[in-house]
Amino acid sequence: FLFYSLVHLGKAGYILSITPLFLILGIFALYKINKKKSKILIINSIILLQIISFIFINTRTENKIIKKSIINVAPYEINLKNLKRNDQKLKSIFDEIKQYNPLDTVLFTEADSPYVKNRENFIKSFRHLGYYLPQYNLYHLFNDQNTKKYYQCQNNKYRLLYQQNIPLDKNIKNILLITDNYNYDVYDFKTIITPDNEIMFYKDISNLEEFEYLKYNFVKQN
Repeated sequence: FLFYSLVHLGKAGYILSITPLFLILGIFALYKINKKKSKILIINSIILLQIISFIFINTRTENKIIKKSIINVAPYEINLKNLKRNDQKLKSIFDEIKQYNPLDTVLFTEADSPYVKNRENFIKSFRHLGYYLPQYNLYHLFNDQNTKKYYQCQNNKYRLLYQQNIPLDKNIKNILLITDNYNYDVYDFKTIITPDNEIMFYKDISNLEEFEYLKYNFVKQN
């Protein structure tokens, strides 16, 4: 329990599934060590430690890890300050996307790109977009895969499909690519910069019946 209390892991959500068990065992162990201390005092002390570390303690700067008692091995900082900053970035992206009609617009995100920058790309996860913008049809594409597959997300429903040819509705006019991994040398998407300097990419496919991206073939169908 103490290990997971002081070390932030990259997959924080997974830790939450076993944290209650470690919390109970940790409290029991500490209570056995010092029976004179009340359980309430021990619980409050642990909660206070977590709150202090979450709000005030930073273990990373932009370029290096700061050596402190609280260790962060995640590719991004998990604390209140950075969560607020990421929320603002997400809002900037969402506000830009909402300018496009979900009936004629699809969203692209991607994974496994050779250009990926984990710390920057974290907020552009397809899970964020799929959750907060369920009205849009979202395709999460996988780069450099021998077996082509993709996630299709809409109305909070996710499907993993194994195919290279992806059908699009004939009414689709706009493609919005939300990624930090764009290859400027290969593709001709238009760059969009939000007021908070978040970068997205746009492609008008009004006059296209089909096109290719990351070796996926997108074909409009009736």
